[in-house]
Amino acid sequence: MGRLFRADLMKQRKSTTLWVCTILAFLFGIVMAVLYYMVWLNIGTTVQNTQQMLAQAGFSPDAFDSVMSKFPKPSMTEYANALLRDTNVLYVCAVVVGVFVGSEYSMGTIKNTIARGFTRTKVFISKFLVSLLSMMIVVASYVLGGSITSICIFGFTSSAGKRRVLMVLISYFCLFVAVAAMYMMIAIITRKTGHAIAVSIVFPILVESVITAVEVANKEFSGISKYWLFRTFLEAEDLCLAYKAYIPILIAAVYTAVCFIISYLVFKRQELK
Repeated sequence: MGRLFRADLMKQRKSTTLWVCTILAFLFGIVMAVLYYMVWLNIGTTVQNTQQMLAQAGFSPDAFDSVMSKFPKPSMTEYANALLRDTNVLYVCAVVVGVFVGSEYSMGTIKNTIARGFTRTKVFISKFLVSLLSMMIVVASYVLGGSITSICIFGFTSSAGKRRVLMVLISYFCLFVAVAAMYMMIAIITRKTGHAIAVSIVFPILVESVITAVEVANKEFSGISKYWLFRTFLEAEDLCLAYKAYIPILIAAVYTAVCFIISYLVFKRQELK
């Protein structure tokens, strides 16, 4: 198992896609941090006036507060957390996982690996661990880019306690594991790099659109969005602050288990060419 994992890790280390996506994520993090700063520069200093103007125009003050709460406060830890809960970087991760797993099928590497005596279970676990590690590298690069930018702007400031940071990080890690399991499931089912990337990007957007439409059409289902994996990223910090960190962890565990079971059963029965 260790030899197989090291071999997969070496292949991924040599992957141009991984490092291009990592660099792009780093630059994307810088851009997002600058955009957050510009929002506070232009709006944050006149929050009261903006609230009054929106109230006069008929908008609810609660709606404004909800929007503003999505923007991080002037603090390095707040910026880092905002980037962790930003699901946009997950679409970059979808490319990394799609290329890694999908190319294994198109190049016949998986078939050759199994022919050398490795069980499908070991191959499956190795591919997942490398996919997860690759995702974490991309996400870490994204957060690092934004954090360095925020330090340059505000200095090394923090507005969070160690307990809060730890619980938030654990929650996000569990959610990233679930996303990695979902992307790998899609790649195993589609078995082609292009299809894996396309479905991994379109599927979450499609689900999000359907959930939003259902919530708007019927208020009885207004709470179903909190059970959608990609939406949980937005709620994870608030749940941790409310001592409900078990909720995002439980949601992540359910998605991970379902995706694992489906992808493993499909992989075990696939005819490899």
